[in-house]
Amino acid sequence: MKNESEKNPSTLIIIIGNELLSGQIRDENGYFLARELTNTGFKIEKIIFLPDDKGIISKELSENYPKYDYIFVTGGIGPTHDDVTLEAVAKAFNKKLVVLPQLVKIISDYFKDDLTSADLKMASVPENTELITFDELEFPILKYEKIYLLPGIPEILRKKVKCLLRNLSFKKIYKKIIEIKCREGLIAEYISNIVKQYNGISIGIYPKLIGKSNILTIVIKGDDKYYVDKVSNLIEKYGEEKCPKKEK
Repeated sequence: MKNESEKNPSTLIIIIGNELLSGQIRDENGYFLARELTNTGFKIEKIIFLPDDKGIISKELSENYPKYDYIFVTGGIGPTHDDVTLEAVAKAFNKKLVVLPQLVKIISDYFKDDLTSADLKMASVPENTELITFDELEFPILKYEKIYLLPGIPEILRKKVKCLLRNLSFKKIYKKIIEIKCREGLIAEYISNIVKQYNGISIGIYPKLIGKSNILTIVIKGDDKYYVDKVSNLIEKYGEEKCPKKEK
């Protein structure tokens, strides 16, 4: 079932985990979600990192819920003492945690003789939580209203997101990437004018230094391929004309 819309929905990504805030491990999920959701047509407006703290998580959810069309949350839905995301969702929206028999069966069938009471903690979810199932997934995706609740383990998250995004699509965002040998100051004003002139086009400028040469990677995005191509050509032409061939 495709959910097609002319609108690119505003989206918040929340990454949860003390180990991420302390630098103990490197985040992979934020990068993956931002890339895959953007390619599907979501408009990522913010990514925030939060600790494994029920109060902080619930506060952020309740404050941000009215501001976005979708919220994707990763981490904190496992069986350990610091997995508090589901409790935080319930607290944020004044819901009870309820045990879903369907989840109890899925968890029991998966762990069989190794099943523990800690494993069954994952069957307690906020009231009105929806289970989204796919044949290739051992466990369903949890969805509370417009909030998708995803695991923190990158391999499992990627598998779930790929299944989910097969069934979601929005107005396509076109992207073109060009490189110009130029420093930012020589092209900044021109690009600023381009952004004002072409409504709906966004331009990102990412400088790097290779040897003694300033290289700009310029990313042009928009929902109209004609104007993305046109703006890309204009910037390339301007760079060729205005930027010095040799830099000192």
